[in-house]
Amino acid sequence: MQRYFVLLAVAGLALAGNPERAGQAGATQLLINPYARSSGMGGLNISNCYGIESVIINPAGIALTRRTEFLFSHTRWLVGSDININAFGFAQGFKNGGTLGLAVMAFDMGRFERTTIDNPDGGLGYFSPTILNISVAYAKVFADDRIFVGATLKLIHESIPDAAANGVAFDAGVQYRDKQGNFKLGVALRNVGPQMRYRGEGLSARANLSGAGGTFTNVVQTPAASFEIPSSC
Repeated sequence: MQRYFVLLAVAGLALAGNPERAGQAGATQLLINPYARSSGMGGLNISNCYGIESVIINPAGIALTRRTEFLFSHTRWLVGSDININAFGFAQGFKNGGTLGLAVMAFDMGRFERTTIDNPDGGLGYFSPTILNISVAYAKVFADDRIFVGATLKLIHESIPDAAANGVAFDAGVQYRDKQGNFKLGVALRNVGPQMRYRGEGLSARANLSGAGGTFTNVVQTPAASFEIPSSC
């Protein structure tokens, strides 16, 4: 009987920032895997993932796509919360052993009633938050189809009608597979990037002030605190 040995190089989460600030990380949607096949492994298959799904786990696995691959996924996240995830992926292999991948993940968070300080009970209509991740990845095969190396650039967008935060993150990964497929090794570094911060009119307040010169409007801008993104390896 042929025996297979797969080594999963998983070091767990290495949260961005120091331990005292671990609870302040945002953009945690970067940790969600919308693809059923790889999600069922809980992210532990970084040495064995392949295809466009590897954008989420280990971009090196994209290099196993030698031709063209399309993937679409719809996920009901936390059933009962009305959160849906639509994900689309495309990968194209080239003759030089390289593979280019594009993945888009959009969150449908449902509708929320609009409220203000003056109207805490609502009645002002509804709004829908926007959460969008766009990933562009490239991977290549080396050493006679045994070593695979890949990298991903992620564009992150979160917004409500009057405030938004944008950021970038980088992933990198390596896989080793022997010729017989009995031994596999993988290492991945995910979501490494600068801090993000919300900006927009929603963080400002207007007040009408009266003085000797008449009545005028004063605008006070409240800067939002910056937050880390959830880096992991």
